[in-house]
Amino acid sequence: MTFRFKLQRVLDIKRKKEDTLHIEHNMLNDQYNSMLRELKTLQDIREAMLLEMEDKQKARISVEELLFYEKYTDILKKDIFLKKDDLKKKESELTLKKAELIEAQKDRRILEKLEDKKDQEIQDEVGLNMFYRKRNE
Repeated sequence: MTFRFKLQRVLDIKRKKEDTLHIEHNMLNDQYNSMLRELKTLQDIREAMLLEMEDKQKARISVEELLFYEKYTDILKKDIFLKKDDLKKKESELTLKKAELIEAQKDRRILEKLEDKKDQEIQDEVGLNMFYRKRNE
């Protein structure tokens, strides 16, 4: 006698949903890490430009060149601000997706525990029946 879990289709759906959420979470995490690298690159470029501008000022550069450096560093500053804002949004998306994933894992585990419990009950019943049959023979 084989055990057939009545909620197997539901369990399969829960597992599929969990797998999908896991993939989505990993994709969001990769995007977040990529955005972090982009932010670091922008910050490094801005820092390098500021140092270069400082060196050029010591060497007496023209006003036009100085304005160019200032405008460029201002643009980088704005880009950094926007990237940080995007990063915060992505971080909140990541947090929400992680919460969804944890909830899906809980749902799956509940059904798996129920399946194990039902399977154990069947095995216990079969074992008990075999015991009584041998005893009565």
